[in-house]
This record gives sequence, structure tokens and C-alpha cells, in this order.
Amino acid sequence: MNTNKTTASEQLLSIQSMLVSGHQSINIERHTLIIWGTAIAFLIGFNFDLARPFYESSYIAGRVFTLVLVTLVLLIAVVLDMKMTKSKRRSRDESISIVQRRVTYSIWMLFAFSFVLDAFANSNLGGGIRMFGVYVVLGGITVSLFGLHAERWYKWCGVTMIVAGISLMFLITPSNTLRFAAASLFFIGGLACSMFATRAKSHWQCFGFSLLWITLSIALTITWLKIDYQLDIKPVTENVMTLHEYKQQNQSSNVIVRLPEGTVIPVKIDIGGDVFSEDAKTTLELKIAKPVDIEMDKGKPTGVFRIDNGKWLERSDAMYTSLFESSVDLIGENSPILYRKMRLGFDREFGGLKN
Repeated sequence: MNTNKTTASEQLLSIQSMLVSGHQSINIERHTLIIWGTAIAFLIGFNFDLARPFYESSYIAGRVFTLVLVTLVLLIAVVLDMKMTKSKRRSRDESISIVQRRVTYSIWMLFAFSFVLDAFANSNLGGGIRMFGVYVVLGGITVSLFGLHAERWYKWCGVTMIVAGISLMFLITPSNTLRFAAASLFFIGGLACSMFATRAKSHWQCFGFSLLWITLSIALTITWLKIDYQLDIKPVTENVMTLHEYKQQNQSSNVIVRLPEGTVIPVKIDIGGDVFSEDAKTTLELKIAKPVDIEMDKGKPTGVFRIDNGKWLERSDAMYTSLFESSVDLIGENSPILYRKMRLGFDREFGGLKN
């Protein structure tokens, strides 16, 4: 009778293999990364454009459409991911671990909360465009959660997205640039995390693949901006008139109003609060240094404009603000002074690209 005897080293190797298998109890399917990367990229990249007609009719209608669209896309991603994952595991005679189920539920709640928050961040909380960076950071946290129980590559993916998201949050640039950059990071990231999972074994390989991921995301963002500019940034009409002519005629049609150099635009400011005894109202007079053409439709600006007969721009695509200085002087000439210095820019820039 032959008996198989295992040596002490073989037993140690077997125990080590069991420990590693228990530690890496999460197995991310390739389709999961692609589905979620594509779904979130779609919401970030196209949600605003799809909801714009509803916002033009009613603010409430725009918010309702946004919530419905986000809910539908996330539900489709959840159902599709669950069905494909169960099918894959069934074909390999495997089950989904309890750890993976718990982490997956946490991920769903994170992204559901972030998109619901974004629906009200811009108008109610301020700084809504910074949510694009928050999305990427949440994506990085999500992949890092998987990486704690899976392969080394997912930890690199998580750290890469967190760093990229923080960079977007502090990047002073038009909102469209941030939107397209965040969408590109998710779309390319889903493909990269899926394709390189079995290839990224060493730290140098992980670093190289992460660098390739960021490079491709930047390239896609620049291409996206170029295409968006060619498709969207153009006026409906070329009927240009002066501001005086516009005031005299019927303002129900679509026209382009030219504001000449030196035109003074009053900016009315109304500030109040529980600290002050009454609301403070003042008016700043800003003088235009270059001629500006503004597209008007039914008495309201459409957001399309150009400066000094340059290329046509869109407000969300070219306008940005930045706060350079903020201070308080309690020993002023007559009273304490609050000092704020802000810059309003109108450029299309991304990584040195300027149209």
C-alpha cells in the first residue's frame, strides 16, 4: 500500500497558498470594470447636454430628468453587472464571496450618493464643477477597496484615480474641461484596469501602465474638446446688431448683439446674513476692454459668445473664475475691511492647448 507523505515545506506552501487565497477573496471580473467605467463616464460626459432642454423649460424639470437619468443608468449597470458576473461564476463553478458582496454594496451607495449630491451641488451648495474631481476620487476609493482584497494592480489604479481626482479639484479651468477629463479618466480607466490586471505584476509595470492610462485620458480629453467645439460652439444666426438697435426692435427673435469696446456693464451685488443688521446692496461698473458679441434668444443670452471677433465660445466651455486673495483688515481707515480678489477668465485651455 502506497501512502503519499507530504513534507513540512509542502505543508507550509499549502498553508501559505490558502492564506493568500483567503486574503485575495475578491475577484473583479473584467466586464465589471468596463461596465461601470463606461456608465459613469456617460453620466459625467453627457448628463448636462441631455438635461439642457429640460432646464431651459423649467429648473424643476431639469432636476427631475437628471435624477431619473442617473437612476436608470446606474440600475442598468447594476443589473447587467450582476447577471454577467453570476453567469461567469456559474460557468467556472465559483461563488461570490461575502466580502465582495459587502464591498460591492458599499460602492453602489457611494456613487448613488455622489450623483444625487451633484444634482443639487451647483445651485444649493456652490462649486458644483468641483464634483467632477470628487467623482474621480470616489472611483479611486472604490478600486482601492477592491485592491485591499485583490491584486496589486487595483491598488495602483485606486491611488492613480485619487491623485488625478484631487488634481482636478484644484485645477482652475472651464467646467467642460473638467467634465471631459473626469469622463475620460473613468472610460479609459475601466478599460485599463481590465486589460492590464493580468499583466501588471511588478511595481514598475504598474507605474508604466498608470502613466499610459493618464496619457490616453489626456489625449481623449483634448480630442473630446475639439469635437465638442466643432459640433456645439456656433451661433444659430449671423444677424449682428448693436445694443442700441437691439433695444429698439422686437426681442423675441434670435440675434447677435455686439457690445463695443468701453461699454460699461453694471454688476449688482446684494449681500446679507444674520451677522449684519440689513442687506448691503452695491453696484460694480465693469468696462469691456474688447468688443464682445453675445447670442440672444427671446431676450435671454444663450451662453454662446465671442471676444474681439475671435472664435465662438460657450460659457461652460470657456468661462472660469479663481480667487487669488482673501483677507480681513480690522484696522481700516474707518472700519474693518473684507478684501476679496477674483479673476474672471474666458479661455479654452487644457494642458497648453489654447484655441
